[in-house]
Amino acid sequence: MQAFDRLFSDLGIHGCGDVTKSTLQEILLYHVLGEVVLAEDLSNGDSLKTLEGSNVPVVFRNNGRRIFVDNARIIDADHLASNGVVHAINRVITP
Repeated sequence: MQAFDRLFSDLGIHGCGDVTKSTLQEILLYHVLGEVVLAEDLSNGDSLKTLEGSNVPVVFRNNGRRIFVDNARIIDADHLASNGVVHAINRVITP
């Protein structure tokens, strides 16, 4: 829930009811890549293109033990799904 509290603060809103459909769509597409990328495929300094259209930076910290994508830390990586791969991150990122 903390991730959404931070999102609401970042957007200057009070809750989910204040998020417009277009803003929600941008945020969701910002979390999705158009290709399968496993954690082992990432390198420090990579730039990944989201379906929203932005490029997000990849940064390795703590000697590569922590991977960040646009200031969100990957906390659980490489969950294979029928349509790709899921990486859990510690915050909602915004374009």
